[in-house]
Amino acid sequence: MHIIPSSNWTNYWQTNPEGFNDIMNLSTKYFADKLYDKYPLIKNDRVLDIGCGPGFLFNEIVKKVELFVGTDISDNYIKVCNSSSSITPNTHFVVSDAYDFETYGKLILEYRINKVIMLSVLQYYQNTEMIIKLISHFKEISRHQKFTFLIADIIPENHSVLGDVASISYNSIKKNYAFKFIKFICYALFSDYRKIKKSGLLKIKPEFFVKLADDLNVKITVVKNITIHSGRYSVLLDFN
Repeated sequence: MHIIPSSNWTNYWQTNPEGFNDIMNLSTKYFADKLYDKYPLIKNDRVLDIGCGPGFLFNEIVKKVELFVGTDISDNYIKVCNSSSSITPNTHFVVSDAYDFETYGKLILEYRINKVIMLSVLQYYQNTEMIIKLISHFKEISRHQKFTFLIADIIPENHSVLGDVASISYNSIKKNYAFKFIKFICYALFSDYRKIKKSGLLKIKPEFFVKLADDLNVKITVVKNITIHSGRYSVLLDFN
């Protein structure tokens, strides 16, 4: 089993790399638009965003839901979220450790979450065993609180990075982000991101999730084309 050193990515994201902000923001807006089309949010939804970063998804959907909870490993990112002008009494942000399944479960129960979203995070997990533990834990939590879990932007095996670059560049030009895209590419080439990326990003076949869902008796839908990266996919796990 290939194991990706967790400390490398954990330390990297805790430094709050601003070079990713523009592209992350564009990617999140793209995802939010597609999410509305395929799985519209409704006013009584209570959402948990795992790996919320500086609040890009929060900014896109907070006015459409009853409650929004975000959690991230970065204390500074959480401070940015809490300083947002969009903060309401029904928004909460919590610092959590990396791969902190227990905290995620507690937040689901405490805030009666009915929709959990994890966008562009799974590739930083160490191995598939950790994913099995996460989803198995959520299965246990669902005995007390029913919810859906959307894992978005999963990298499949044999995925082409060129496809990602092409899709991001196309959408960057379309949204007048051309300069920001060039800035991002320079950052990706010359920052610590490139060095750490050599340790690997987790890539998983859709069949892994299908089998796991079957083993746990959880309904699953493999979803395509809801994130900006071409060739990546998402899965919706229904714990209702």
